[in-house]
Amino acid sequence: MSEAVQDNTGASLAEGGSALAPVVEVAFWLFIVVMVILAGAWLLRRFGGAAFQGGGVIRVIAAVSLGGRDRLTLVQVGEQQILLGVSPGRVNTLHVFDEPVVDVSTRSGSSGTGADTAFARKLHNYMNRGPQS
Repeated sequence: MSEAVQDNTGASLAEGGSALAPVVEVAFWLFIVVMVILAGAWLLRRFGGAAFQGGGVIRVIAAVSLGGRDRLTLVQVGEQQILLGVSPGRVNTLHVFDEPVVDVSTRSGSSGTGADTAFARKLHNYMNRGPQS
């Protein structure tokens, strides 16, 4: 019985050429799949996922890194702006602004640095003001 198995294996090697051919084919298709995934990730990063964001009511206006993985994020929800503290596994509402801190119409037309600077300046002024009674 073992001779028949060896004969069949030997015959298939003689017909197919090499025993590495299926391994090379699997490696090739695995390489193709990985390259398609990487290309999709690059396209998503390149275009910022704009196709997935849509025209929703919630928009991130500005974000400031606090070091590590923590950040302050200013979010526009409808007509209201909310300051959020974002850390891994947790999002806290820090303040809901009565009047907009950053004018969204100027933010969309700029490269982002001017509005981020304005946000940082206004946030710094607000933080230095202290609690009001």
